[in-house]
Amino acid sequence: MDFSSRVVPLTNRVTLKNIKNKKNTFKSSTGENFTFYASGMKTITNRTFKNATIKNRDVIRGIKNISISKSNDSNEINKVEVFGGYVIEGIIEYVFSNESNFDSNNKVTFVFDEASGYPDYCKIIFKSEIEISKISIDYSDVSNGTTIKPKSNLPYVVIDTDEKGILTKDYVETKVQITNVENEADALDESPAQMKIRGNSTSWQPKKPYRIKFDKKQKVFGKKKNKSWVLLADYLDPSALHNYTAFKLTNYFNRTAYSPLAQHVRVYIDNEYNGLYLLTEHPDEKEGRTNVPLLFNEDLSEFSYTMELDQTANQDEDIEAYFPIKFQTQEEFLLALKAPDKKDFLEYYQEKDLATAEAQTEITWNAFLEYLEGQVLDIKNSLNSNDFETMDDLFDQDSFVDYMLIDQIMGEEDHYNKSFKFYRRLNEKIKFGPIWDYDIVMHTPWTNLPNDHPGINQPYYSNSLMKQYFGVLQNKQALADRWYDIGEDAILELCDHLEEYSADLQDELYEDADLWYEQDYALVDRNITYIIDYIYNQIDVLDIHFNAYR
Repeated sequence: MDFSSRVVPLTNRVTLKNIKNKKNTFKSSTGENFTFYASGMKTITNRTFKNATIKNRDVIRGIKNISISKSNDSNEINKVEVFGGYVIEGIIEYVFSNESNFDSNNKVTFVFDEASGYPDYCKIIFKSEIEISKISIDYSDVSNGTTIKPKSNLPYVVIDTDEKGILTKDYVETKVQITNVENEADALDESPAQMKIRGNSTSWQPKKPYRIKFDKKQKVFGKKKNKSWVLLADYLDPSALHNYTAFKLTNYFNRTAYSPLAQHVRVYIDNEYNGLYLLTEHPDEKEGRTNVPLLFNEDLSEFSYTMELDQTANQDEDIEAYFPIKFQTQEEFLLALKAPDKKDFLEYYQEKDLATAEAQTEITWNAFLEYLEGQVLDIKNSLNSNDFETMDDLFDQDSFVDYMLIDQIMGEEDHYNKSFKFYRRLNEKIKFGPIWDYDIVMHTPWTNLPNDHPGINQPYYSNSLMKQYFGVLQNKQALADRWYDIGEDAILELCDHLEEYSADLQDELYEDADLWYEQDYALVDRNITYIIDYIYNQIDVLDIHFNAYR
């Protein structure tokens, strides 16, 4: 779907949020275009927008009238261009243009009727600089007389599958566009991409998470160019704040791999609204993320790699290698290789133009697997030794401490046997991160339904790596020192942000509830209240817990 035919670039975009402290006025430059878009689904009449650019939405029905008031004198409107047709389909019909003057009350009103046609949007062009104090727009659904309103200031991720849908974990060809952005640099023109359903347990929920793999690297919301991105559905979290909060914690506990993008977006698939999603990076080894390039010694004695605790590794055909590991509990866990894969080695040798590329790949791949077996044994022996010096030789303490604190604050439990990530660059220690998978946290039980019954609140060391590592006094002390250094300030600042952000997001959450939670707005509100209370309460919980190690 091509949106370019109806999106007019704005040199001065104003939203309701942006003008809170601007005395309800807005200055325009001579000849600047102001484009007001109409649509939506909720009933409202004569909605007044102060200094707002009303942007396009999902269903276009028409504008009944527009009134513009200004606060300064002797300015004229040079031209009004009114457009009709169903803009959502990319059809724009020119209706009329005229010159207008403001009346004695500094107001001009454009009224449309059935005879002249109800426009989808108007473009207002001013002769000179003008200060607008108010815009009133009456939207009218021409087909049934109901009124509609604009919905959102969130970005849109618009996906066109040519009606194929995204139904399985097999990639389908799509076109992806990012629009309705506050900063034009964040817009993304329609770009070819492969998409599929992603995730393990989350993929079985009604609201599906997706992986996007662009044909060419794309820069998304200021992050480094990359092909792979993820749309998290967060179906089990009606607050939509679990993953968002964990990702925001990396701004404070910033010694893990990187701070993930945490951008809420509205997702449209083949013209249909699909709900509220969290757009973020795919947690891979590329530059701008964990940045673990394919490197190894000439004698094939040492390699860079990315691994993950993943109990489903033996069921995933995409995982080329995994390694069983037991700690003192004697329970067996699986460490899965995430990168590099065998194809990476083949491409490496092919780029060198080696006639023996395939044969050399086999040699190197086998040496790599043997090296990883040694690394897994080192991890096991190090953790089972309960010896600080042995652990310190192998692990980067700073990254482990910050990862652990984020898990402690969030009450993360899924990392017991999956989604716990670590990596090693050539000639460096093992580092932990990026953080991932915070759908089921804060002791909310796994019910296969949206969480609404939180459990107990206590410190929790999710997996055996953590338990073994932080069973050593020096590591516990490092954890406590980091907590007392920044923990309380981080949580207080974060909770202030969550209060404001969740209020701004409320309409979006309710609309998502219309689609996925049977309009249970109370469910949304309870979950928002719970998460903020839980995070705030962690100050006391962790103060008491870590006090023994100071």
